[in-house]
Formats: sequence, structure tokens, C-alpha cells
Amino acid sequence: MKDTHPDDRCIDFYKSRSGNGLHCTIVGNVVIPNGHGTNSSCLEISGDERWTHLSSAIKAQGARPGIQLSTTWESYTGVKSFKPPSQDTSIEKYRLATSQLCTTQILEIFKALDYGTELALKANFEHIQLHAAHGYFFSLIIDSSFSSKSELGIKLIEDWIARFRSPDIELSLRVSLTTGIQNIDSTRQFFLNTITKLDLNYFDLSDGFYNIDKRQIYPTTTKHINARHNASIELSLRNPTKNFIISGKANNLSDTFLPSNISLGFCRDLIANPNFLVNPTFKCTDCMHCHYYSRSQSNITCKLW
Repeated sequence: MKDTHPDDRCIDFYKSRSGNGLHCTIVGNVVIPNGHGTNSSCLEISGDERWTHLSSAIKAQGARPGIQLSTTWESYTGVKSFKPPSQDTSIEKYRLATSQLCTTQILEIFKALDYGTELALKANFEHIQLHAAHGYFFSLIIDSSFSSKSELGIKLIEDWIARFRSPDIELSLRVSLTTGIQNIDSTRQFFLNTITKLDLNYFDLSDGFYNIDKRQIYPTTTKHINARHNASIELSLRNPTKNFIISGKANNLSDTFLPSNISLGFCRDLIANPNFLVNPTFKCTDCMHCHYYSRSQSNITCKLW
């Protein structure tokens, strides 16, 4: 049986990247209890003491310990190629995944989310992020383009927020600005307007669906980077009372006017250089080694280490 808890390597990885004034370190893509990971290497939140060791290591460096909770579904398989597969096939699989779930099953998944949140809080995590992006379960269940039960999904997230929102705990939602499916994205603003009404501390803006076009999630070209940043800034300007996190080569925005409700999120550059915040010239070179699943590896690596 695979060990689903953070090991010493994982703890050291996050510890080394949690200093230099970073506000929050979010441990990514952690599976809720009895959930399904995006791949076989994903960790699953539990009551194991190693989760407390991880949050303590992050906090000792000065950052707020955060965790991103997620799930897919039993038959989910992530594509390994960055080249988009057939969109029609992917859309059909997304819609089938939600249509096969009855209301009782959906309620059970959100019950598991509650339990996972409780476990994370007991392990002293102070920021809980719900992963509702990239075509995973929570991104589909709240989107009427993929689920006939989207109103229920949004209501259940509102209930989750009401249960766990407190002055000491930050709650955030990771969401995709677009899906990569043209006829859906043409009306995407309606979805985003609905989601940004939620009473959350932050909306973490990503882009794309994993099985449609991974290049949107991990932008490297100027075209993709600028489109994502521009869409993020426009959304923040339309919602001045909400707080947003921009990621996806966020360091490129250093000379750009940013509204006061935007925070920068760093991922690939911080992976490549734990001291990126004080030495930003040493950063990700897009070697693609960190995409371990696409390279049929079990652990993240980087050419610069």
C-alpha cells in the first residue's frame, strides 16, 4: 500500500521554500479522505502526526501553513501529453463523471471534504484551499456547463465556507479562468461572476483543464502568460472587494500595475530556487522536469537542483 503521508523529503521541500517573507505556503493537491488523486503519487490528508510536522516546519520559517484539498473520481486518468487530446472526448468524460453521481454520493464527497478540513485544522494548517480548477471534481460540480447539479455544488461550498470561516483561518478557492473549450469559454464570465460572489478570503486564479490543454495551466509562451495575467487583472478590477492570487509566471508582473486586491503566487520559480524571493534572477528555465507525472516519474525534480 502506498504511503499517503508527507515523508522527510516532502517536509524539507516545503520548509526550504517557506521563508524570505512568503505569506503562505500551500501544500498542493492533497486528496480528501477516501477521495481519488490526480495520480498515484498524491498525498491524502489524515490524522497522521507527519501532517503536523509539515505545518510546523512551514510556520517555523515564517509562512502561514496552507493545504489544498482536492479529489477526482474513481475512473479519472490524467493525460501525459501536453498536446491537447480530442476535446469532444474529454468533455464527454467530464460530463459523464458528474452525471453518474447521485445527490447522496455528492453529499458524501462534501462530507469527506468537511472531514479533511477538520483533519487539516487539527494538524495546524491555517489556510485551506479548495481545488476547484483543472477539470477535477469540485471544478465540475459547480459548473453548469458540466453538471446539472451545479446549484447544489455551489450551495455545498457555501455551507463549507460557513462552517470553517473564522478570523484565524483563511479559506480560498482555486479556479480556472478558462477551460480551453471555445464554446464554453465564450460564456465563462457568467460562471466566474457566480463564483466570485462566494465569501472567501482569496480566489486563486489558474487556467485551463488538465485533459484539454496543459499549456494553459503551465504557461511558458508570452502569448499564454499575457492572456492569463490580463484576464486575472480584469477579473480583479471587476470585483474590487474580493482578493485574488495571480500565478503562472507571476514574476513577469514586476513592472505591471496591479490592483491592490491582487497577491502574487509563485510556483515553478520557487520550485527551481527556494530563495527566489530574495534572488529572482535565478528562476525556472522551463526545463519541464517538474512535470513528473507527464514524464512517468513518481517525484518532482528540477534540473537546477
